Parts: sequence; structure tokens; C-alpha cells
Amino acid sequence: MRNRKILLAGAACLLCSEFLVYSEQTEEEFRAEAEEPAAELTEYSQNVEYLKAFNESSVSSHKKLTLMHKRSNLAKLGKEKISGDISGTCEYWARVRGFKGVVTIVYKNYSDFDGWVLNGECNTRANIHANGKMYGNIEVTGANPGKIFYENMIIRKGTSAGGTYGVQLQGLERSEIEYYVLPQEVEESIDDIKEQPA
Repeated sequence: MRNRKILLAGAACLLCSEFLVYSEQTEEEFRAEAEEPAAELTEYSQNVEYLKAFNESSVSSHKKLTLMHKRSNLAKLGKEKISGDISGTCEYWARVRGFKGVVTIVYKNYSDFDGWVLNGECNTRANIHANGKMYGNIEVTGANPGKIFYENMIIRKGTSAGGTYGVQLQGLERSEIEYYVLPQEVEESIDDIKEQPA
């Protein structure tokens, strides 16, 4: 019986020593892996915050446009050009190409806010049901340099419904930010409000 207890105690010590060595290796590996995702998370978080701040400039320009807020799709067709509060222009052009509608929004040194100067274009190609894809990119210069990419965005019923925004701050790697990070606001246009019964 005594020999059996010694044997069990020896086996337990052997298991414990193997466990401790295994635990040390796992802890080292864990620490190395934990540090890497933390850096990625920080970079990802920076890109998310950047996208949200950029969106304020984008939404600000869209609020000034009138054609894109018309109730009927046919009324949205045409060209329109607005000026930034600080500098530059934003041009809207909606047209029919084949069986698809194409909307192009071009920014030329456009700025409504200090530190955010937009250049580039954001395009949408969609069918009659307003389902389609976006493409193009916008470069931001000024105090907040970076770039927003749209080629992975999916549109359903006229709003973003899938895919990712590509976001790249100057000096950092590009991140893919899920479409749902930005709020999906449905704004009533002036025409919609006029058409509603009192």
C-alpha cells in the first residue's frame, strides 16, 4: 500500500512538473499573441473613430444636396453642384446607364470642417430596386490625412446593407470596417415633408 502511495505521489509530481512547464510555454505564447491583437485593436479602433469623423463631413455635404433627397427615383436624376463651407465643391450626378442607375459624387478640395479636405469620388451603381454596390475612394488631406475606400460596400433599398468600408489613416495599415459601424439614418427631404398631409 505504501509503495502504491509513493507511486501515485511520484506520478502526481511528474504530472505537476509537466503541467508547470506547459503552463510557462503557454503563458509566453499567450502573452506574445495577446500583445499583437491589442495593437491591431488599437489601430482598428483608430480607423473606426476616423470613419465616424469622416462621415460627419460626408453627411454635411449630402444635406446640402437637393436632388438626392427627392421622393421619386426619376426626380433624383440630374446634376447638382454645391460649395463647401470653407472651400471646394461637391458635384452630384445621377443618371441611367443600361438597366442600372449610377450616382457619382465628386469632391474637389471640399471642406465643411477645419482639417478635413475631401478629394475623390464615391459612386453607387444600383438596379431599379436600389440594390447594388459602391465603388471609388475619397482622400482626406489637412490635419486628418487618410483615405476611405468604397469598393466592398453593398447597397440594398438605397442604403448600406453589407460589406465593409476600407479605411487607411496616413502611416497605418488599411482596415476593413463593417458597414453597420456608421448609423443608418433615414432623413426626410423637404419634398417628403411637403407631400405629407397636415
